[in-house]
Amino acid sequence: MPKTPRAEVVRAIAHKLSSTSDAATLAQEVAGYLISEGREAELESIMRDVMVLRESDGMLEADVRVAHELDAASIAELTAIVHSEFPAAKQVLIAQTVDADMVGGMRIDTADQQLDLSVRGKLDTFKRLTNQGTM
Repeated sequence: MPKTPRAEVVRAIAHKLSSTSDAATLAQEVAGYLISEGREAELESIMRDVMVLRESDGMLEADVRVAHELDAASIAELTAIVHSEFPAAKQVLIAQTVDADMVGGMRIDTADQQLDLSVRGKLDTFKRLTNQGTM
């Protein structure tokens, strides 16, 4: 039996996301489907495609990776900042992920962009610029 085309899988997931409030159950269903089809390696790219499709419908999703959990006021401020950078977005959804490996700062990932404001990212940039200056 041939695999369902990836674009169809993406559309089905996006449709289910827009019509359910139980994201945890949907995540289990998607994981189960991908495992049963031997497509678990495609999870990240499929979910990125879902985010791109939803973004084209006005729903911008951003994953914010932080060292410490943000309070509601910080999330609201961050949502406003992200919305100002993407004015075409009708709605901005912020998903927060606390990463114990982060020293500080944050990294914001959308479907097709990444803004690294983490301490590690800034140190890496500084190191790269310093090494370029000595060569």
